[in-house]
Amino acid sequence: MNHLPISSALLLKKKKSKLSKKKSKKKKNNYNNNNNSNHKDNNNKKFSRYDKICFFIALIMFVSTCFYVEIMNTHNDDKTASSISESSRYKSKQLKKIDGKANNLKRKIVALRKQLKKGLQEENGRKTIQTNHQHGANHIEEEDQEEDLSPKVERRQKEDQDNDGDNNNDNDNDDGDYTLKAIRIMKHLDLKDNSQRGKFVFIAYGNNGFLPFFQNWICNTAKMEGVHERTILITTGESSYKVLKKNRFNVQVSLHKLNDKKYNRDLEYDTYGYWKLVQIRVKALGDILTNGVSMLLFEPDAIWAQNPLRDPELLDPKYDIIGFSDSSGGVGFGWLLLKSNSKTIALWKEILRLTTVEIDKHKNMNLNSPLHLAGEQGHFNKLIKNKDKYPKFNDLKIKILSQYKYCSGRWYDGGRGGDGMQFRRQCKEKGIPFVVNNNWIVGNRGKIKRAKRWGHWFLNRHNNCNNDDKLIRKLNYAKKTFTSLRPKRKPTRDECPKCR
Repeated sequence: MNHLPISSALLLKKKKSKLSKKKSKKKKNNYNNNNNSNHKDNNNKKFSRYDKICFFIALIMFVSTCFYVEIMNTHNDDKTASSISESSRYKSKQLKKIDGKANNLKRKIVALRKQLKKGLQEENGRKTIQTNHQHGANHIEEEDQEEDLSPKVERRQKEDQDNDGDNNNDNDNDDGDYTLKAIRIMKHLDLKDNSQRGKFVFIAYGNNGFLPFFQNWICNTAKMEGVHERTILITTGESSYKVLKKNRFNVQVSLHKLNDKKYNRDLEYDTYGYWKLVQIRVKALGDILTNGVSMLLFEPDAIWAQNPLRDPELLDPKYDIIGFSDSSGGVGFGWLLLKSNSKTIALWKEILRLTTVEIDKHKNMNLNSPLHLAGEQGHFNKLIKNKDKYPKFNDLKIKILSQYKYCSGRWYDGGRGGDGMQFRRQCKEKGIPFVVNNNWIVGNRGKIKRAKRWGHWFLNRHNNCNNDDKLIRKLNYAKKTFTSLRPKRKPTRDECPKCR
């Protein structure tokens, strides 16, 4: 082997190391270049996907905005169409109102013509009524003169004169409307049946405070055959008259105008105002009775569970007076049938005299001042118990109906009768009653609350019963309470604070 010098060998090693370093550098550069190119390609790929996503999002937003604009356009079109239809509806309503007013005017003209024709007949009727009334009064005065003029009789004559003066000044200006209506009903009943069985007119009397009871009674008896056509509701308040005369069941309503309007409010029992209204009522009912009209006086706050015209006990023509028991051996005024004849007229005249004398002793009292009197019912019961002392009506035939068929307010709970369950059970044994009076409680508000608790209130919140289906359901529920004997809920303390 040829051996090189040491210097040349070192040089060769250095050159080899430099070459190896250059090769390694080239490899590294090539690797880095390859990595950079791959990274760039990947970045290019990523940017292309992002662009696609952005494009699709933009496309979706564009489509949605177009769809929204289309919806808004259609909504605006609907609005314009609805506004046009509303304006056309408004115009049609206005035209209908105008047509309705024109038709109402035509009807009023026709009604006025009919009233003008009837006016002459009614005027003649009033004249005959006045003459008959005068003849009847003269006849009674002649009979009084024929009797022995004892000191008591002289005193009574003086009291009658004083009372007549007081009545003319204090009571009422009455147009006689309810009397004429009662006469027409009696004539209609005569045409239906020649017998005297069941020939009477239902009469209820009250002021503005009785309005909800009048309305409730109309709904209560709406499905009872023959009741409404022979009923007259007499009110002393003009506001209640305007409401009642619009009733959809065509129940006849009359206005009894009073000079003093303070008696048209809600008057509490056993106050001077209450008894003063009682006096006015007795006089008005006497006018009906003296004109040949038999009447059944009832309270509109009562519930009628059955049609009383189907009760043979009530329709018996043999009796002059038929009434319900007042639970103390007497006859109650809440349900009183009076046949018009000389005996009942004489009795009623004496009741009016005694009632007027009793009330006029307290003329200076305030309207709401407490006042406990015997009243017309007390005088009535006293007179019929001592009827033998009065020749004009000593042979009156009187019948008291079963207290279990024509019940007082003892039937209810929450009043002065306590729980009432025992009495309700006694009534149930006799079957469903015909009438239950809502008395034995103080105040109209308490009466309404109690009636609602028992399901005996038939008015809705608008104070009518225009929905027949709902009314029938309420009537059926009310009838079930006379077998279940339980209310919807117990009475509250504020129902009748004075009952405790």
